[in-house]
Amino acid sequence: MTSMRFRMALIGDAPVFDISPISSRMVSAYQDRTGCTHLFTDWIDHDRQTAFGMVIDSFDTKIAYYSSPDLKQFDDHGIVVDRDSEPGARDNIGAASPAVAVAGDKVLLYYAGRGPCDPAGPFHRATGLPQLPGQIGLAIAPADENGAPCGPFVKHGPITDYGAPWRTMRHDDPCAVIVEDQIYLFYKGISRRGDRNARVIGLARGRVDDPAGPYELLPDPVLVTEPDGETPRVFKVGDAWHMFFLRTKSTAQRAGRVYEHYVTNDPTQWMLVDDKVYESASPVPGAGAPDMCPIWTPFVDGPPGAPELAFGVRMDESDGRLKQWLFSIETTKA
Repeated sequence: MTSMRFRMALIGDAPVFDISPISSRMVSAYQDRTGCTHLFTDWIDHDRQTAFGMVIDSFDTKIAYYSSPDLKQFDDHGIVVDRDSEPGARDNIGAASPAVAVAGDKVLLYYAGRGPCDPAGPFHRATGLPQLPGQIGLAIAPADENGAPCGPFVKHGPITDYGAPWRTMRHDDPCAVIVEDQIYLFYKGISRRGDRNARVIGLARGRVDDPAGPYELLPDPVLVTEPDGETPRVFKVGDAWHMFFLRTKSTAQRAGRVYEHYVTNDPTQWMLVDDKVYESASPVPGAGAPDMCPIWTPFVDGPPGAPELAFGVRMDESDGRLKQWLFSIETTKA
């Protein structure tokens, strides 16, 4: 088992990605063969009022696409995954939590669908908080010779289903890893048990030559934790698998959200090796949203290596909007 450990260190004192007055919460990004970064983000309009409220929680959102040659200036390519207004659509409330991967000549954009649900109706409840039902969807675009999107994203799916007791409510937080001809899709499941222990991580397997599926959904979760686990960020370094996993941890002095580090040689079984890789970057009490995502580098030659940069989100106290700061991922030995 690898002894590799990680820490995230803030670069600079200002956000590198700011689309205010729109908020950017969860992002997923990768670099193509030219080094250009392609970023996909929750696009959250604070001024939009809905029966579900709290748009900052990304129930009511779209996914937008931006690109940057230098992580300083970003080109806006617009909304690439929108909510579907049809009453029975799997994302008729919103599309959120993007997870991007490149497989051959295709760009795969996984996301959490919010719905189907009556937009004027009440919440469905799970884990003691208002939660919407939903499954993991997929939008696919063609990739050019450099691995950049070169056409529209077309929806497929849903990829997941409610066939196992632990995934009978809402699926969220996808993260896709490409290993040779296989797609490993990790995601969070929420059951209907009504307690705060009902969040677990599942795994679906697909094929690079048929990314639209069907996928093999493992019947049992690959990670079960205490309350509030979510947002797996999974990658390989050589033969070892690593997962950054968000947890809420409270003490008598403070309440905080941190990313733990799990490692394995078998992606169906994980071992905790570090209880703090990254902690919430926000200085604003109650701002929350410490979501982070490494910038993936699928076109690096040789065996897979550790990501070197990551986006981390925090609320800007000057305007109350969520923005992305840049971090370096420092690698050390235990």
